[in-house]
Amino acid sequence: MVDYRKYQKYVDEELTFREKLEAVAEESAELAQAALKMIRAYGMSNNITPTNEEEAGDALIEEVWDLMSCLSIIGGLTSRIPTADSIATYEKWERWAKRLGYQEG
Repeated sequence: MVDYRKYQKYVDEELTFREKLEAVAEESAELAQAALKMIRAYGMSNNITPTNEEEAGDALIEEVWDLMSCLSIIGGLTSRIPTADSIATYEKWERWAKRLGYQEG
């Protein structure tokens, strides 16, 4: 198994905070594009694409990982990003449900 941490450390040390934020912005945009492509691949749009559902799903997952990689070297922000373990208690779920009309009781 490859120890990726040496590469992560190198990238972290070579990039300025601004450059890291630029990478986050770029990968966020690419993730958004992959999500839009997936909509088209699933036929949920009249704007067809030659990309099939599996390819679109693979591209979406790749962009998620790319964004997560960028977020992992943002420094002090990293500790505030929800992990898979904490996502179940993340307040976003409550806000989102209430925006959709959820009512207690």
